[in-house]
Amino acid sequence: MEKYLSSLNTHKISSKEICYSLLCGALLGVRSIEAFDRFYKKDFGVLLGRTTSFSAKTYRKFFDDMSSLNKTEELMLSFAQRFLECRIIQIGVFYFDGHFIPYHGTENLTKGFYTTIRLAMKGNLHYFVNDKSGSPLFFMLKEAQVDLIRIIPELIAKTRQIIKEYTPKVEPLKICFDRGGWSAPFFKELDTNK
Repeated sequence: MEKYLSSLNTHKISSKEICYSLLCGALLGVRSIEAFDRFYKKDFGVLLGRTTSFSAKTYRKFFDDMSSLNKTEELMLSFAQRFLECRIIQIGVFYFDGHFIPYHGTENLTKGFYTTIRLAMKGNLHYFVNDKSGSPLFFMLKEAQVDLIRIIPELIAKTRQIIKEYTPKVEPLKICFDRGGWSAPFFKELDTNK
């Protein structure tokens, strides 16, 4: 993380402290940035080696600054390669799946169908690549109208790129996906582009 985020360090806050606090929050079951404001600041700050913890506003600013670096894909790929090195991910069969994530902010996003409440809402699609045990290798964020069948070739290319960095031995990629990728012409295309 330091390699990619050290430029975000200020005299008051380091990217290492922010990332460490996010990790502690995840271990404590924090499910959103806003949930950090529910902690008693002094108690959570002790875990971080600070007098008080960060506010949700600080996390939001950090993520905005991080996104302006345009290194998110590079960071994601380095995490994926680290997962392979640590054997968190198993090479073999990969499962591709997409999930619609509703967006409640002020940005003007394309609407997609949110199956949980059966309603069209503003949001994005998160496409995940998981190994056979369900551990995620990486994910991609796309606009709501990008169907699984159109994103599969990009997911295949990115998966191959990550695996190639880890192991030079090239083997056919075994992939699974749900009915969103079903198409006889698409299967022929996949067979010809091994």
